[in-house]
Formats: sequence, structure tokens, C-alpha cells
Amino acid sequence: MNFISIDFETANTHRYSPCSLGLCIVKDSYIIDRKEWLIQPPRNHYNPRNIEIHGITPEMTANQPEFHELWQEIKPYIHNQTILAHNGNNIDKNILPKTLEYYDIPYSEDDFLIVDTLQLSKRLFHNLKSYTLKDICDFLSIPFDETHYHNSLYDATKTAELGIKLNKYFALLPDFSIDYNFSKTKIKAKPTKNILLSDIIANKEVRSISSELINPKTDIEDTSHFFYSKKVVITGTFERFPLRDELAKLLYDVGADINRGISSKTDYVIVGANAGWKKLEQIEKLGIEIIDENKFIELFNL
Repeated sequence: MNFISIDFETANTHRYSPCSLGLCIVKDSYIIDRKEWLIQPPRNHYNPRNIEIHGITPEMTANQPEFHELWQEIKPYIHNQTILAHNGNNIDKNILPKTLEYYDIPYSEDDFLIVDTLQLSKRLFHNLKSYTLKDICDFLSIPFDETHYHNSLYDATKTAELGIKLNKYFALLPDFSIDYNFSKTKIKAKPTKNILLSDIIANKEVRSISSELINPKTDIEDTSHFFYSKKVVITGTFERFPLRDELAKLLYDVGADINRGISSKTDYVIVGANAGWKKLEQIEKLGIEIIDENKFIELFNL
């Protein structure tokens, strides 16, 4: 999966007043580069409320270039790219065209394609209390330091990590490409198209676990392991463990209680790619901790 993620912070209520832009470049599902620009908004005018949110002040941008002076530097990163932005339909999606229009910079409505990770999350995870970037990251166990919230580079980084993780869980189509029937939203599209679950979720998992691994092992000498006596459910597919029994055997050997279904008694769910979305909904409702493949490997020192 290749894309970029962006986050703007604005100086005031005008959409054409960006004072900071953070950008991450993702190639093959890895963040390979990060960029950040401080931008002097028109007349260097700030609203106190905006300063309170992001901490950027007129003094910090007084000697910075305005957006039109930076455009030739920024443009190559976003031109004809798939852009991820959290709440992009309402905020970042409007800031870019409004700012280009303010500075009379020509552009085509087909130049920029955007996927709003907030709307995508709403389609994937029903009935969450909140879909802020922080809350979605918390739900998916993506580390989030609230002291950096509304720093444009930090938020762009977390949006990139969110996109990578959603792809891992739901097998989103490569580059969100329209050739694969993923509905990408044009920056000026009216109205915004809904993203269909059938477009982005792969077939449900089909691998099963041997019956002999379901009943907990009783002759465990070392009871100090993280998973000992914990009720664990496995969902999805795993790169390191093509056969789910291989992963289940590791859990069985340390005394884990492997269950087929999720319940209020479940301690952990091991989640791989192509996880069943109904199970993920149950996880959210019950507040169960998710452990991804990388964390699982780390816990077993593999």
C-alpha cells in the first residue's frame, strides 16, 4: 500500500489560513519520509482559540513563507497521490483548495484524491462513542501521546499509522486504487460518496484450530508467561503463521485457554489481516485488548 497522509493546522476560522502542514509518505505499508512546514497565514492573523488548540503563534510564523511561496516545494508530494486525512472530508479537504484559490494557484479537481480515515473508521467500526484520531488510535492500540495532539506532523504520522493498520486488518485494496473498485473521493466531489464495506473488506477467515488445542494444557511448569491461563481468541490471517494451528500451538504450550468465540470473559484477541469485522465489533463493544502479529512475536521472543 502506497499513499501519503496530511494534516493542516489553521491560524483562524478561514480555511485558507494554514499555519502548519505535516505530511507522511508511505511506501509498501511503511512510513519512509516525513515533512513539516510552518506557514505564514494571510496577514499573519491568528485567532486566540486556534493558538490554544495547536500552540502556534504569530511570532513563530512571522518570518516563514506564505503558502504560495511553498507550493512548488509541496506540490510534488501530493500531486496525483492518494491522500489520507482524518476528518478530511470536512477539514483538510477544504483547506487545500480554499488556500489554492485564495492565492490564485491553478489546479484541477482531479489533481488530488483523498480518503477520509474518520469516515472510513465509521464504516468499519460501528457504535464507537467517538471517532477522533486519538480515540480511533486508542481503539486499535496505536500509541498516541495526547501532548502532541494537533501538531500537524504528529497527527499526519498517526493518520498514516492508522491507514497502515486498517489495511492490515481489513486488506484494503492497494493504493486505494479506483481500478480495484475502491471509491476514492475527489477533493471537490459533491456529494461525498460512501465507502462500502464490500469494497474494502476481504473474505472472512477460513482457517480453523485443531480441537486438541482448544482445551488448556494442564502440565505447565512455567506459569509466568504473559498468556498463561488467559482466555485468547485468534482471528484473521498471519504472515509468520500460514497455518493458524502454528500460532495456536505456541499459545497452548504456555498454558493459554484458546477459545473459538469472543465473550465478556475473553482477555485478549490475536488479530491478523482479513479479520472478521463482526469480531472486531465485538472486541470494541466488550473493550477487549487487541494484540497484533508483531506484538505477538515480541511476546514470544521469536
